[in-house]
Amino acid sequence: MYSSIQSKNIKNNSIRRHLRLSGLFIVLNFYCMSVFAAGMSLVEVEQLALQYDPVLKAQKEQLLSVEHETVAAAAWEDPNIRIGIMDVPTDSFDINADPMTQLEIGYQQMFPRGSASSVMAQKKQAQQKQQLASINLREREVKMNARKAWLELYAQQQTEKILLASRQ
Repeated sequence: MYSSIQSKNIKNNSIRRHLRLSGLFIVLNFYCMSVFAAGMSLVEVEQLALQYDPVLKAQKEQLLSVEHETVAAAAWEDPNIRIGIMDVPTDSFDINADPMTQLEIGYQQMFPRGSASSVMAQKKQAQQKQQLASINLREREVKMNARKAWLELYAQQQTEKILLASRQ
């Protein structure tokens, strides 16, 4: 049962990844056609592809979120302070008139059990490392796709030049 669910998740993740990559490749193909008209270099195309990749932007935002969660996981909860008055006479509102009137001042601090906060902080740091690796992988994929699109367009342009030269 578990292996069939796991294989479905792997298939779904694989399909999503291929759809994202193919969509990026199509966008880069159309973009690169206008790039050569503008005379952009391969490095400039790579930088633009990295700059405008929505998946990469989302992953960087997730990394920022995990960084904040890491800091929060290592910290204690905020303390609570209570101040109150009980059994105040409503006819005079004199605190000293009735011996049953009580003043309450309280301070409460929750402490995590054992090393729970350090374990949670380590878990978040591991998630942070995983997110960094994921960002690194995505950057490489985007660069690879940008290079493929740029080189394909360059080859098409060179072929066109050769065909035009051979017709003359």
